Amino acid sequence: SNGMSLEKRPPGEYLIPSSTKFVNSGGDIFLFLKSDSMDHIRRLKDMVTSQLDGFRNVSYDVQDSEPGNNRVIGGLFADGLANPTDVENIDDFVITTDVDKGSEGGSYMLTQKFVFNWTILGNMTQDQLENMIGRTVTDDILVVDDPRRHTKCAHVVDENGKHPLVFRQSMPYGLNETGVGREKGTFYISCANTCQRFLTVLQKLVDEEDKLISTVEAKEGSLWYVPSAIELGLTP
Repeated sequence: SNGMSLEKRPPGEYLIPSSTKFVNSGGDIFLFLKSDSMDHIRRLKDMVTSQLDGFRNVSYDVQDSEPGNNRVIGGLFADGLANPTDVENIDDFVITTDVDKGSEGGSYMLTQKFVFNWTILGNMTQDQLENMIGRTVTDDILVVDDPRRHTKCAHVVDENGKHPLVFRQSMPYGLNETGVGREKGTFYISCANTCQRFLTVLQKLVDEEDKLISTVEAKEGSLWYVPSAIELGLTP
């Protein structure tokens, strides 16, 4: 309404035209509810769903993740270990500034709801799983043997030799009946100040035949613009 220029979603059902691995299922609004308190989350979810139920012709889906769990693939691997935590990197790579499309203080988000293929994963040894991810299970030390390991395939370098970061979180959800402690899949979210960074990483995963990607199927997801609190009028 204010003439602000935003980055657009790519056309088509998939985020990478040459691959069916990452879906572009669209959607109008994505709400990510997060709290240290399960009670707060329940109350917030009730408030949001009751508001949405007040609209006619609105359909929505709710997905609960496991509380306090950032470990995926049966609890073996921690996610988000390379996330930027300092203000400088968050400003450089995550938050939109006056040189990015969108309002200052916002961000862009990639979501993908993945289902794990436990037929493949359940038949892999711990050593094979560690080589697929590129980290050890017990102490998160890098493993560099497999050229198709996820940590290598997801690592991009820009024209200046710098590694542009995203802020990411994988949240396991559901239960798979094939074994105790096996989640159905993971809901992946990452934030950056440009959608192109997501697309560059996804393209590299496809081009280098990332082994982790061969064990998951994306069911829904898209790219989103995340307005700042100021833009939403939520600042005190």
